[in-house]
Amino acid sequence: MSTSTIARRYARAALSSLDGEDVEVTKRVDAELQHFASLKDESEELRQVVHNPAFTPDERSQVIAAIGESAGYHASTLALLKLLIQKGRIGTIDSVAASFTSEVDRRASRVRVTVSSSRNVDESTLSSIIHRIETESGKKASVKSIVEPNHIGGLQVHVEGKVWDNTIQGRLNRLKFSLANESL
Repeated sequence: MSTSTIARRYARAALSSLDGEDVEVTKRVDAELQHFASLKDESEELRQVVHNPAFTPDERSQVIAAIGESAGYHASTLALLKLLIQKGRIGTIDSVAASFTSEVDRRASRVRVTVSSSRNVDESTLSSIIHRIETESGKKASVKSIVEPNHIGGLQVHVEGKVWDNTIQGRLNRLKFSLANESL
């Protein structure tokens, strides 16, 4: 079974366990899972605890409990992390956190959008993009705008695994591909 399938199952089960809870609790658990995943990415020591088989499940649980206590994690977040440890799946925390966020978005009829450009995108352009995506998808758009100096010019829009690339580099790549295929 693939990691993404396993992660999705854990994420759905964790989210189902929160049914009946306040929406703020779900947001909190989501943020805490993202926080833990980013801590793991930033800390070599925590990566060792998560991935090194020399650490026992009890040692992993102690470390994660200490992190959760100091960060003030919700009991549901700690329960999921402990379950992942017990089942030998703590190494999938990045995928579980991403799947949890995706499932929360799906239930809320929300789509996450990333707009990247070589400079800050003005509000009217962002509003236009948001309006179009919301109209086409029928979902509320949650937009993050980032500056990507490598783009030279134009925009790149990421929506649910799809990329619309209207950057100068993207246009040049399409032209190159088109010219290469014409000569065949």
